[in-house]
Amino acid sequence: MDAHGVDIKVVKAEFVDNYDEYSAPVNGKALRVYINFRNNNDDQVLMDNTDFSMKVNNENYEEWYGSEDMHEGFSHQLNQHNTASGYITYDVPDSDHYTLELDTIPNFNKVRAQWIINKSEIKNSNVTKDTSTSSTTDVEDESDTTSSSKKNDDSNQADVGVTYPAYMYNALVDEYNSLTDGEKMNHVSKDVLEIEYDQLEACVEALYEKENAKAKKNTKKQCKIMKTNWLKKNMNNNKQNKLKMKHLNLMTIQMVLVLMILH
Repeated sequence: MDAHGVDIKVVKAEFVDNYDEYSAPVNGKALRVYINFRNNNDDQVLMDNTDFSMKVNNENYEEWYGSEDMHEGFSHQLNQHNTASGYITYDVPDSDHYTLELDTIPNFNKVRAQWIINKSEIKNSNVTKDTSTSSTTDVEDESDTTSSSKKNDDSNQADVGVTYPAYMYNALVDEYNSLTDGEKMNHVSKDVLEIEYDQLEACVEALYEKENAKAKKNTKKQCKIMKTNWLKKNMNNNKQNKLKMKHLNLMTIQMVLVLMILH
């Protein structure tokens, strides 16, 4: 579908089953959805996994975090004509149909859309066959369209809510750029909509959480290395102490023998 200059395509969906009893999805199934993006706008566009949600029988279901995959989720700052892809996994119950919904505002235009995914066409994660043409069903495009006139643009922006000053948004941009590699976000010169600010703020918070998780993992690894080195050092010290004691015992025996001979 075309979301105001951003091509969004749900490529495939699959059930993930590589988890143990401690990380198993609460609702019974882990549904992973793969999405491709292409930005056809002149300006940068931010696409984030928080723009999407999953519904079953009109009830929202949260993302599943039982996977150790560090690439889970996405936050793409796309320049003109650039492409990206990513995937999201949801904790869902068994159902014949799943509905992936999009609610975002690229270029200050509100976009809503949904994709209906049939259970019969969802593959398992251990299937290597390309399911890009069969794992999703017809797309029900519910995008909110806007007129090119300034009047309609102003009306849509008014419906979105309050604005944030450019300097506050640019401070978030600097944080985002410091936490990401590759393409960088540009500063803005005008105020931004509240939802745009909240979207970027959520991305920054998610990146910090990812960095903290990585740092925690590295810390545990370093602690394990330090413990191993300490044990090795102690073993070597114990070995050296035993050799010293053995040497002292031999010297003591020699001295005793000398004294016996002299007497």
